[in-house]
Amino acid sequence: VGLDGVGTGTGTLLLNGSGTYLYNGYLRDQDNGGTTNKLNLIESGSGFQAISGVNVNYTGPTSITGGTLQLIDTRNFRSALAISAPGVLEINSSTPFATRWNYGQTISGNGTLNKTGTGVFGIIGVSNFAGQINLQQGTIHNDNLTANWNGSTADVNISAGATLDLRGNNIPID
Repeated sequence: VGLDGVGTGTGTLLLNGSGTYLYNGYLRDQDNGGTTNKLNLIESGSGFQAISGVNVNYTGPTSITGGTLQLIDTRNFRSALAISAPGVLEINSSTPFATRWNYGQTISGNGTLNKTGTGVFGIIGVSNFAGQINLQQGTIHNDNLTANWNGSTADVNISAGATLDLRGNNIPID
């Protein structure tokens, strides 16, 4: 994602607004037939940015340092997540268990992760998260035995009707 749209290197999308925005379209790495140039995303503004749909599949890192980044049913999302206070990540899933949204990248930082929507969000990667997890609706679960929560010291609040499904894994509790 070079400056000319054809070159090499990474590109960064900076979201630093203070309003409320919704994007439902393509966010992906550039593949020029031999080299994949990664897209990085930074949410740093005080606003609310919602990104929706299955066409969000970039692999560069996502950093949330301010405001709220909401991912709505982005089942193909492949970016590592770093959430730093006061940043907020909201996972809004309506995906049913049968076709569950499994996330295999790293979640780290000391910000806030909110799970909304009645669907399932499965964590099958590494969680080194030290912030706050608010399970407001639906389910967060480990979908297989590869999820690793050992580095996580997050506080977890589970609202009535929401589910934290540990499946085959332990989550350390202090």
